[in-house]
Amino acid sequence: MGEYWGWRSVFLVAAILAVIIGVLLHRHLPSRAPAVQMAYPRLILSMGTLFKEHALLRESALTGALWFAAFNAMWATLAIHVTDAPFDYSVQQAGLFGIIGLAGIFGAKTAGRLVNRVGAGRLISFALVMVLASFAVLGLWGNSLAGLIVGIILLDLGVFAAQIPNQVRVFSIDPKAQSRMNAVYMLCYYLGAAAGSAIGVKMMSVHGWQGMSLFGLALAAVALVHHGVKQRRSASSSQ
Repeated sequence: MGEYWGWRSVFLVAAILAVIIGVLLHRHLPSRAPAVQMAYPRLILSMGTLFKEHALLRESALTGALWFAAFNAMWATLAIHVTDAPFDYSVQQAGLFGIIGLAGIFGAKTAGRLVNRVGAGRLISFALVMVLASFAVLGLWGNSLAGLIVGIILLDLGVFAAQIPNQVRVFSIDPKAQSRMNAVYMLCYYLGAAAGSAIGVKMMSVHGWQGMSLFGLALAAVALVHHGVKQRRSASSSQ
């Protein structure tokens, strides 16, 4: 679409699709009365209270923000990378890399099946190792098509495999405040995405593709260490 009708056409079609999906959801999703009756200003303020009160919410939000920052750093710079040497791809060819990103669907479905069997904490740890490995592959072999494909598949599998168990943990904190818990989590998640995109592009402009890959690797490593430390503390406190 961007190749033949310009970049604005992508946003226009996305807006139309969003309206269609919104109408369909409104028509087919079941109606549920809120468990807590609260004025809207108090509802918004209460989300800050939830963030302060629940350590698991803070851990999940920070870990998710870190890996999603790494994810968006890669996707924000991929088109720049592949439209330059040694690839010199067109806009349309660059956009086709999004098809490889569909691997995340399989990661999410697999994580959904395994989360109760394996446990959310272990599943997140394994997924973060995949994210870490993806940036190692992208940094070492990111100037080859095979390296990009393998790295992108690992990244999308890891990120979406981590997202499902992380949200399961958030939802389990307080069943009566699931929507507010999710709102806090997703706010942190997308703040991480915005920061990752901005810094990733800056790293790419100054240090090239390898610099961006090291940035993503560092974010994934911090997320894995942070998650591991919190898991050990939680395990020791429950004994």
